[in-house]
Amino acid sequence: MTLVFMIFLGLHVLHSVVSNWAGNDPARLTHERPNPFMLLSQAPMFVIACTLAYQSGIFSRELLSPVYFGLGTVAGLLIFCISVMVIHLSVLAAIEMFTHGWQLVRFTLDCPAVLSRFITVAFAEELIYRGVAQPILIAWTGSVWVGILLLAVLFSVVHHHFFRNSWRVSSEFLAFSIAVGWLYWVTGSLLFVMVIHGVRDIAIAYLEFEEKMEELGDWEAAADAIDASYRPVKGLRPAGGAA
Repeated sequence: MTLVFMIFLGLHVLHSVVSNWAGNDPARLTHERPNPFMLLSQAPMFVIACTLAYQSGIFSRELLSPVYFGLGTVAGLLIFCISVMVIHLSVLAAIEMFTHGWQLVRFTLDCPAVLSRFITVAFAEELIYRGVAQPILIAWTGSVWVGILLLAVLFSVVHHHFFRNSWRVSSEFLAFSIAVGWLYWVTGSLLFVMVIHGVRDIAIAYLEFEEKMEELGDWEAAADAIDASYRPVKGLRPAGGAA
């Protein structure tokens, strides 16, 4: 089953790389016209990942740990602030983002579509990549760091923005992938890295919200506009489009 899972993962990665390299960005696909190959590769891969995760004991009470949830929330915000500092080369930008912590919470509560989407994405991606694929690669390569680095590269290249962004932004995303892989290896907590991942994605959506706020000048109108853009009926973004 492990080999079958890795074959599906390899096909998914290969298809993502070829599509992005050719300019056929999966994120351009609409909800009404899903990519058949993506569905055929991702669905069984997720099912097998769940089975392997259950067999390895990943699905335990730890997934409901308030301690790891709290630590993941704080760590996710700190890591995102560091990312902002690296990308914008500004300590002030990072500090400003950190001080928006409570506004980020309010934004999350006001945008249920954003919250539900990124909880789902964070759980699925962290389960597949960190929870299942990373231990397999570490076992196959015989090296913790080689396995983490290889998995980080695979995780990065399936995201369309990795090929579209500047070298600094893409390098930051690769570094984020490595950091999350290392944190999972250290803690063994899927919940911890899942929350970190989710906080990052929600924080990115919050930056979109801030731009919309400047445009509309109203919190509720801006929140409604961003939330609507993440609803399944309008503008569904397929896996690989979020960080």
